[in-house]
Amino acid sequence: MMDDAPAPVGLPPPGRKNRLPRLAWHLAICLSLLFLPVYTLPWVWVPHTRQDLVIGGIGILTISALFLRGVWEAMTTRSFTPCLYGCAVLLAAFVISPFHGRWEIFIVYACALAGLARPVMLAAVTIISFLLLIIGFVWVTHEFWPNWLPTTIMGLCVGTWCICTAMLQDKNRSLLAAQDEVRLLSRTAERERIARDIHDLLGRTLTLVALKADLAARLASHDDARATEEVRNIAAIARQGLTELRAALTGMTNATLIHELGHARAALQAAGIKCTVSGSFESVPAPCDAVLAMALREAVTNIIRHSGATASTIRLLSGRHVITLSVLDNGTGTSPHRFGRGLSGMQARLQAAGGELVIESSRQGTCLLARMREEQA
Repeated sequence: MMDDAPAPVGLPPPGRKNRLPRLAWHLAICLSLLFLPVYTLPWVWVPHTRQDLVIGGIGILTISALFLRGVWEAMTTRSFTPCLYGCAVLLAAFVISPFHGRWEIFIVYACALAGLARPVMLAAVTIISFLLLIIGFVWVTHEFWPNWLPTTIMGLCVGTWCICTAMLQDKNRSLLAAQDEVRLLSRTAERERIARDIHDLLGRTLTLVALKADLAARLASHDDARATEEVRNIAAIARQGLTELRAALTGMTNATLIHELGHARAALQAAGIKCTVSGSFESVPAPCDAVLAMALREAVTNIIRHSGATASTIRLLSGRHVITLSVLDNGTGTSPHRFGRGLSGMQARLQAAGGELVIESSRQGTCLLARMREEQA
């Protein structure tokens, strides 16, 4: 499952594919610090005092530290804290504005930090609040509009860009998380499919091998020829089961009703259970054919293992675009609500193909119905 720790907002996630975007982010942060000395440009032509130099230098260092810390918070957490650092940067800019420097440049840094905050609505509201504060501040201090208006517009653009970039990163992370979830679900579904196929294959094969082995043991004392023939049958069944197991593991199982019907008759006969078959098994569409074949396999295996039946009936009914495989026995019956692994796998396989499984059981026996619609094929 995915990690529940909060993901970074601004910085792309680690990985070889994201190495270039992460490098671009680090480069952008370093380049942004190069604009901090712009604050000192007016000192070239405007008279200034030592107090201006000291307070201006302290202000630049303080704002640099606040900006870097705010960017770090944006990279490592998904929270509102960058907004707080943006507010601190804007407040520091207001504080050092009387000391003959271009304090307006720090508006861009404050808006950038606000744009990296989460949630997005908070970031947008914070940037708008910054705009109102700046307008109020310059109105009170009578700042010349060409000094603050361009940097304010630039700050709005940078803040909006940061919001859009962070939103894009959020979408990318959600997409990556969804892809990981899809891969996990597909692997789980594949494991479940293999487990169902192996259960059905080995259940039928091993049951038939056990029956043939018991029969060969009984015949060995008085009929060597038939005992030898049964042993050969056991070897053939084992080889066939191995082939089917390999096919199941590679997802290439191509069971058909005709094929499974022959195995079902042989298995029931070996168990001493009379088998009656009716219906046209050759006309079933291929997708329905494969699913119903696996259902027949599991149903016959359950009859041999658990029912204690002496007779069974296998019917295939078609009508109104619905194909129904019916397997009845005269055994002791079972609870229709107690699904073991085999019946659960059969039900899951039928539901995945758009069909349904119905089990009717009583003391007179059990009737298993596997239904599928032809249009599902």
